[in-house]
Order: sequence, then structure tokens, then C-alpha cells
Amino acid sequence: MMFRWSMLVFISALVFTAAKGVSSSFWTSFSPADDQPATEPNYVEGADRGKPSEYASFAGGCFWGMEQSFRDQFGTKLKSTSVGYMGGSKANPTYTEVSTGTTGHAETVQIEFFPDKVSYAQLCKFFFTKAHDPTTKNQQGPDVGSQYRSVIFVHSDEQRKTAEEAKGEAQKEYSSPIVTEIVSAKHGDFWRAEKYHQLWGYKTH
Repeated sequence: MMFRWSMLVFISALVFTAAKGVSSSFWTSFSPADDQPATEPNYVEGADRGKPSEYASFAGGCFWGMEQSFRDQFGTKLKSTSVGYMGGSKANPTYTEVSTGTTGHAETVQIEFFPDKVSYAQLCKFFFTKAHDPTTKNQQGPDVGSQYRSVIFVHSDEQRKTAEEAKGEAQKEYSSPIVTEIVSAKHGDFWRAEKYHQLWGYKTH
């Protein structure tokens, strides 16, 4: 049964991305193991893994683009990124399950950042003003559904305060109300997505 689901996901993804310029080498190297959850974050090349870091978790549309946007913008100011699922009711969900919109998860990028190189406020500002449109509810462009909602999952009271302030500042740049939710991240609530979703933006060239 698992093999059948793996093949279904593979075929669906192939059809979905055929027109997006996905590298043929990616598909020829795809295996059923790539349909299993990633076990490690995607470390940023050149970043010092031994330095103290903090977590930030953002959701806003498809996590492929969100991950690439943050990595391209901040580079080695980040230790790692991971794409996954957060804010839902089911443990260890699959992409297929989350895509139904019934599990309550949002496609999320979880970031490990170096606070001495980039502040949480800077990450929030980028999220609100560059990474996505925070004024569209349950939608980013053609992607529609609660899994694409705009959310900041905060890991402390200090992060909540900073996120609320950033939201207020960002509202000045939009004529429509910002609909981003700011909610507390629960321990163990982030589930890494399947391996083939990780760093997807860099596989499409």
C-alpha cells in the first residue's frame, strides 16, 4: 500500500510540475525513500552549525517558495530551514493528507537563525512585505485552501510581541487588512515534510 501511495505522489507531482522546468535529473533520481519525512533540517552551506540559534516558523502559501525566499534573502544569517506541516490535529501527516485541507495543518517553513546576525523583527518584516501577500485569506495566488493560510507560529512571548508589532507596521503598506494569524507554537507540533519537498525551489532549474 505504501508503495502505491509513493507512486501516486510521484506521478501527481510529475504532472503538476512538468510545465515548471523541473530538472530531469531530479525525477530520474527519485525513489520511494524520497516520499518519507525528512529527518534533518536543510543546513545552509557556509553557516556555523556550532553557534547558538533560535527558531522562527512562518506559513504563507506553498512552502517551496517560502523556503527559497528566506534562504536567498538571508543566506548564512540562517543556520537551516525545513519545510513541513504545523498547526494541525494529526500527528506525522503526509502531504496528501494535508492537501485535503482536513487536518488543519499549514504548509510551514521552520527556520533556525542566528540572532546576532539577523533579528526576529527583520525576519517578520520580510515575511509580511516580501515573502507573501498577508492580505489574502487561505490563499496565495493560485494556491487555495486552509493549508496555505498566513500564520506566524511564535516560540516565545517575546516573539509574539515582535510579530504583533511587525504586523502593525506592515499594515501601513497595505490597503486591505492583514489576515495573518499569530499563534503559539506547540512543542512537537512541527512535522517535517517528505524529503522531495525539501529545498524544492533549487530542484526546479
